[in-house]
Amino acid sequence: MRENSKLEKYFASHQRRITEDFARIRDIYSDSAVKGSNNEKIVSEFLSEHIKCNFISNNNQIIDSLGKASDEIDVCVCNDDQPFRTKTGELILCEGVDFVVQVKAVISSNEIDRIIKNCISVKKLDRQLTLGMTAKGFAGDYEYMIQRIPYLVFAFDSKTSIEAIFMQLRKKLKSVPLHLQPDAIFVLNKGYFINLRRGEGVPIKGRDARNEATLLKGIAGFDTPAYTLLEMIRYINVYLPKAIRTHSIISYYQNPADIINIYNEELIKKNFINAVRHISSEKRESLINSIRCLDEGLETNEQIRKWTSQLAVFSEFFKEWSDDEWNNIIAATHSD
Repeated sequence: MRENSKLEKYFASHQRRITEDFARIRDIYSDSAVKGSNNEKIVSEFLSEHIKCNFISNNNQIIDSLGKASDEIDVCVCNDDQPFRTKTGELILCEGVDFVVQVKAVISSNEIDRIIKNCISVKKLDRQLTLGMTAKGFAGDYEYMIQRIPYLVFAFDSKTSIEAIFMQLRKKLKSVPLHLQPDAIFVLNKGYFINLRRGEGVPIKGRDARNEATLLKGIAGFDTPAYTLLEMIRYINVYLPKAIRTHSIISYYQNPADIINIYNEELIKKNFINAVRHISSEKRESLINSIRCLDEGLETNEQIRKWTSQLAVFSEFFKEWSDDEWNNIIAATHSD
């Protein structure tokens, strides 16, 4: 008996149960949307029982801080940085997603096209990376699975062999840039595929006909019908990177251009200094003296009103400023 046979049996039992659940759903329901949501629930529940995560959310749209948004995503595995604890049908932030899983009932040539389109919408999102952030993973995967969200596919069935799916993937991904391609595809009771790209990330070797080890590149297909779930959990735990941030990701989503005005006494002083700095020294002195008096200057003097209309509402500040503050302001207007 092999050392890991108990683990294999454990996942084999889950695989049988999931296969039966999928068949039951297919027999009971005729509506494709109902079938789809139930299939996604099966995958979500399995993952929640076998991986470490904050929570799992379904049927959401992911956004980045630059304004881009993904298509609808079936399963989003969220980390501790995700501030939005939505369970279904809402927006979530891309830095708060460890990885996503798109669920397919049956993988086919047409479904591969849909997978690629959906994957591109996710991989185009830019995750913000800042100083103080650390990431656990393989350096060669930085561009694909740290800067971008890892994208996995889980299919319950396939009408073709692993070899045929491999050839279709190879053909259809030729025109897709490496950073926009899916990272792994798992087909229940058939096997799985890992996208090794240039062979600089996940270090996986295969043996050729002469039993010599070769570092694999590109799409690698594995014919493991009995161990699909085990290999998926192994891939998630061993190969997917994990980012650790030191501050809230919501700070990435503040757009300074959206803030029309900021009201603060120090800014009012600076704006006043900048305004009066551009007039002649004689008018500048008259203007400052009139504002300090605040008798009739702001009401009767057109020149003063021209330069202080935006600041008039803050006249209470002017009244409160001390002689020292005014002297500092006057000195600042002469500091060009």
